[in-house]
Order: sequence, then C-alpha cells, then structure tokens
Amino acid sequence: MRYSSFFLGLCVLFVCSTSGWAQRTIGGENLQLDNGAGTLVTIQLPAGLGAGPYTWTLPITSSGGGTAIVNSGTTLNSTLTWNGTNWAENPNVLSIPSDGFNCGIGATDPTLGFGVFGANSGSGNGGSVTLHAGQASGAGFQGGTATVQGGYGGASGGTGGDAYVHGGNAFASNFAGGQVTIEGGTSLGNATGAQVTIEASNGGSSGAGGGTFIFGGSADNGISSGSAASGGDVQIDAGTGGGSNAGGNVILQAGQGGATGVGGAAQIYGGSGGSTSGAGGPIQFYTTPDHSLWTQRMQITPTGVVQVSGFAGGFHSDGTGSVSVQDNDLVVIETSSTGTGITLPASPTAGRVLMLRNNSSSTISVNGNGHNVNGSNPYNLVTSASANFTFPSGITIVYDGSNWWAVGEAP
Repeated sequence: MRYSSFFLGLCVLFVCSTSGWAQRTIGGENLQLDNGAGTLVTIQLPAGLGAGPYTWTLPITSSGGGTAIVNSGTTLNSTLTWNGTNWAENPNVLSIPSDGFNCGIGATDPTLGFGVFGANSGSGNGGSVTLHAGQASGAGFQGGTATVQGGYGGASGGTGGDAYVHGGNAFASNFAGGQVTIEGGTSLGNATGAQVTIEASNGGSSGAGGGTFIFGGSADNGISSGSAASGGDVQIDAGTGGGSNAGGNVILQAGQGGATGVGGAAQIYGGSGGSTSGAGGPIQFYTTPDHSLWTQRMQITPTGVVQVSGFAGGFHSDGTGSVSVQDNDLVVIETSSTGTGITLPASPTAGRVLMLRNNSSSTISVNGNGHNVNGSNPYNLVTSASANFTFPSGITIVYDGSNWWAVGEAP
C-alpha cells in the first residue's frame, strides 16, 4: 500500500510536469508562455546583456516610469514625440509622404511641398516660425548662412521654382497684414553694418539678366477699381549718420554696358492714371535745409511741364494788371489789357531764373524790388505788339546774388 501511494504520486507529478512544460520553457535565453488558448508569447533576452541580476515588472516600463509599449499609428508618416510621460504619435512634426520627395514641418498636408508652419491658435497669437542659421564658435569664424531658394527646374528644360517671402494675411476685416522685414545683421565696434542685397539672377549664355521689381501694395487687393483707399508707397531710405557723420546716400544707377555696349538707361516714371478717367501722377523732387521741413524744389507735371524752385505752380498767368512773383514761379505772363507791372522777389536765391512776358496792351514795368533788372530798376517790358530786337516783349533773367540780368528773350 505504501509503494502504491508512492507510484501514484509520481504519476501525478509527471502529468503536472508535462502540462507545465507545455506552457513554459526555460532555456535558450527565452521564456515561452502559453495562454492556454493557442497563443504563444516568447520573451527573448536582448543580445549582449551584461551581468545581472535584472528585475522586470510587467507591463514593462521605461526608466522614467512611462510605458515602453507604443501603440500602432493612425496617420501615415507620423513620428514619435515624447510628451513628458510617454512616447506619443505626432503627425505634424515631420511628415514624409510615400513619394519620398515632399515633407512638411507643422503641416497636416505635406504633399503640397516642403512647408514650415507655426502652430495655429484658437484665441491667442499664432505660433512664430524662425529660420536661424547656426552661431559660430571661436574667434574669426563666420556664422552660418540662411538660404531661401526655389527648386531647380527639370533636367529637360523645366523652369526653376520661385521663392516667396510673405507676411501673414489678416483674417478679419480692418486688420493689417503682417510686415516683411529684410535686415542685415548688426555689426559691432567700428565695423560697417551688413549690406542687404536684392539682385535678380544673371541671364543665360545669350539671355538678358532678370529684372528687380519693388512694388507698393495695391488697394483692395488690386481687384476693385472703386476702392477709396490709396495704393501703398515704396520708400527707399538711406541710413542715418551717427554723431557728426553724414547720412547714407541713395543711389539709383543703371547697369554698365558690355565691352562695346551702351550703358542702361535710368528711368523714373510717374504713376499712370486709373483705367477710366484718373490723371497720371507727377514726378517731384524734395530737399530740406535741416532735418525737419521738406520742400518741393522741382516737379515734372503729367503733361511734361518742368517746374523748378518750390512749386505749387511754376506757371503764373495774371490778368489783374499787377502781379508779384512768388517763390514757386518760373514763367510769368501778364495778360491784362491794362497791365501795370511785375514785382520780383525781394530776396531771391542766386541762380534763380525767371521768364517774363508782356501779353498786355501796354508797356509794363518790372520792379526789381531793390535789385536792378538788366542795369535798371524798374525795367520796362513793352507789349508784344511793339516788340522788336531792342525792346522785346519777353525776357529771361537770372539773379547773380545781387542783381537780375537778361540772358535771352522769353518765348
């Protein structure tokens, strides 16, 4: 009886051991688990594992306590981002579509090409995007260059891609769009500030060079001729001088001709009028004697009249019988049937030129206002009806700093 019980125990132990062996295997650096439903899980020790002992607690966690198990992604070409606790899927950091050519940072649709996007905001400011070249380390080394360049054209003759820099569009009515600022880096000590160069590309072996255009913005997106707003200005300012140093120059220069070619023309255009009835704009030149008051010194009207020295008018036709020359006058014509005289400025600037003409019915006197006019004061200007070589009805005079002198007949 005692031996029968012993053999019965051995049989039970064998059966249990056989069942256990079917569920777990220890050896070969792995552990196999059977859930009893036909699913076998193998836990394999990593290669090159150093001396233990190791304690692993299921579920397996990272050293920071987060789970080391990453779920399957939901968006094609997503990447992983550490959120402070776990590794999480992020479809907007770097996306590379299956075509292998396009990618985007901060983009949900990178198939449109490479894009860098700041984060959108529901109620606050949108996220900024900064392209910043690397800082140099050590004396004498230059910082990295940041380059924005359109893509190359195809090998069989495709045009190269454009490169655009845009300020952000306004989203609501009556708000301004964002500015675009292009600025050279600040220099230190006595070094000259960095230049900003805007240059069109060279032409091909027999092609003309590209043009460089700077446009002020159109009113109402340029689509409404009835808009009451003006187009945007284009302003080119030279830098302000420091201390007693002169301000920078503004230089507009046409290109130099080739070895035997003619140099390019420098052209300045007044604005064209509107498509319906708007008049063209003049070309105006201003100077200032100090730092506050800018005065118009010259103007070319849309019809081609050149007006010099101050200019609200430049051409003065008078029919009242007596006229005093203003600082903005260049041509003065007396048309009254009873003309009496023209009075010149009391303090003219040396080099001032005036053209005077008497179209009245009688001789008029030109009062020099303290200055002789061609040797006399007053100077008599006969009518056009009795004009001759000795006594012309029109005269061009110039002020030499003391007196007026005739230099020719006025037309």
